[in-house]
Amino acid sequence: MLYRAVGYDGVFGVGVAVLAIDFLLRLLVIERKVAMQYGIVDDEENERVCESLDDTDETPLLERQVEIEEQEFRIAPISSRIVSTVPILACMKNSSLLTAFFLAAVQALFLGAFDATVPTTAERYFGFDSLKSGLLFLPLSAMDLLVGPFAGRLVDRKGSKVVAVVGYSVLVPGHILLRLVQPQADGTDQVALYFCLLACIGIGMGIINAPAVTEASSVVEKYFKFNPTVFGGKSPYAQLYSINSMLFSLGLTVGPVLAGCLTKAINYGNMNAILAGVSALAAVLSYRYLRGGVPKRNHCK
Repeated sequence: MLYRAVGYDGVFGVGVAVLAIDFLLRLLVIERKVAMQYGIVDDEENERVCESLDDTDETPLLERQVEIEEQEFRIAPISSRIVSTVPILACMKNSSLLTAFFLAAVQALFLGAFDATVPTTAERYFGFDSLKSGLLFLPLSAMDLLVGPFAGRLVDRKGSKVVAVVGYSVLVPGHILLRLVQPQADGTDQVALYFCLLACIGIGMGIINAPAVTEASSVVEKYFKFNPTVFGGKSPYAQLYSINSMLFSLGLTVGPVLAGCLTKAINYGNMNAILAGVSALAAVLSYRYLRGGVPKRNHCK
């Protein structure tokens, strides 16, 4: 709609304005350590709460669980200079963390694939202009918006494994059924079918939003819990989110190129069949390797 009204420059002008607002809001964020310096956060009260929580958690069952986790997440002495500089690299041997990173890249790959192929397919199949093609993204984004909060709540209650497996399992038939969409110059049957299938895929995309980053946070938190000196006494969440952002950007880069090349080589339907295979692989890996844990953030640090 915006492109149709004001053209290319207007679309990117709005994008730049949104980025400027985002940048200003980030400058206004007050970090916790800075807030403590000015008494905005009561550190003593925070410590008392954390101590009381620690006391109630000390049960024989939990102690046994801690011993098992310590054996799994204890990091051996680091001799590599690179790993010492970027200590989160020492966590990369963990299959759950690697799977979470893979899921983040796959999620972004799907987003990039949709961005590249939905408008061009709508133009070739139905003769849609930019406005009508843009409206086809409504079922994707609307379902994501509606389902996302409920899926996130489910991750908090059941863990990331169940939600990830369900989400990627939903995407498998969704991608396969896109093969049913056929060109139609007149009429609305195929357009309605395409719209409904995109809505189904939007449900799957909404479900898979939270599991990857939640799983990665849970794993890294356990590494920090048992190896605080390796990370210099500071939680490595910035390193984690940086790597996650890199892989997400990689998926956004590869997705449009891969989807475009496959669509040109083997047509749109077969391209979606390959994406269905990727979804199935992601579901299997999620079931096999994700721990399903929910990170319990330590606010005492």
